[in-house]
Amino acid sequence: MKKIVVLFFVMAVALTALAQTGDWSGKLKVQGTGNRIVSVEGVNHLFQHCPTGNPSEYKDIEESFAPEALTLIIEWLSSYLAP
Repeated sequence: MKKIVVLFFVMAVALTALAQTGDWSGKLKVQGTGNRIVSVEGVNHLFQHCPTGNPSEYKDIEESFAPEALTLIIEWLSSYLAP
């Protein structure tokens, strides 16, 4: 992860990070001008909706990727790729 973040800073590209709230993993911190963190509520680190975030739930989750997370990615890409 550090190599990716360093690469973004070297390239001077604004970074938007999606952060999950329904998981047991640590909190995400991003520093730098133009960078932001967007929280996606109730999803695990795979961006799947989950009741508790316990890894034992993974086998029961049928969702591949939360639609609202995908929408945030599309909106961010569109803002940078738009003429």
